[in-house]
Amino acid sequence: KSGMSPGQLPADLPERACTAHAHAARLAALRAAHIPGWIDLDARLKQRQAQLGHPIYLPRDTHWTEVGSLLYARTLLDAIRPGLWESAKVVPAGERSYVPDTARQIGDTTKAQEPGFRVERRGVPAPRVRVVPGLPPYWSFLRSNVEGAGPRVVRDRTMVYGDSYDLRALPKLQPFFADLTHVPEVIAAYLVGLLDRGQDKVVEQVRRARIVVFEQAERIFWGVKGPAIWNPVFLDKLERRLLRGAPAPSGRATRGRNPKLTVPRDVFR
Repeated sequence: KSGMSPGQLPADLPERACTAHAHAARLAALRAAHIPGWIDLDARLKQRQAQLGHPIYLPRDTHWTEVGSLLYARTLLDAIRPGLWESAKVVPAGERSYVPDTARQIGDTTKAQEPGFRVERRGVPAPRVRVVPGLPPYWSFLRSNVEGAGPRVVRDRTMVYGDSYDLRALPKLQPFFADLTHVPEVIAAYLVGLLDRGQDKVVEQVRRARIVVFEQAERIFWGVKGPAIWNPVFLDKLERRLLRGAPAPSGRATRGRNPKLTVPRDVFR
């Protein structure tokens, strides 16, 4: 948000110039890394914000507006199944109430509102959503299924790992996937001393999926090492598990169906 909407930062913030410089440097490093499958949302968000004429982030909150969530959902779907978004209609869904997260940090729990939107798809059944235990009662997944929609949905089992950004966008993604599982960031398991078990659960979900999406807020991507999914220790564990299921030389699969994972480590230094 500080890089996208600097006008919402306090005018007297001492780190204002440093924040802008750091954001630009991080973005340049990511683009130079040429990470396979990486989706760059920065330019798209800035373009949409310019079209709107006002910030695409909520005031007194670190998250996107509903418009930002829609943009994220469409961009992700276009990368997975180009053109499928065109089969949907975005309609107003009244006002959405929320408590701004930065205001909550100083004890202000006053609710704010913003225009809400929902995604409708004619002829496609509503998603069936259920909670899947991860490490109860601390950490759970959300799995949704759309049945009987045939080719009008992504048939491959899909996993989305991420934080509150894609959790807010999840209802806008669910109507397009036959089998979609959202796995919240593993930091929740770390906070209760169950990091290793939490990482194992993430690896298990990755191995089961045919399409895997990792989403992470910039502040977590660069600021948290130990419990973050980007920690090289975890990436090594993930790579080892995936290699067990890599195709055998004969062309027959061993266990699992996932290819080798390659990660440009310079990104994490």
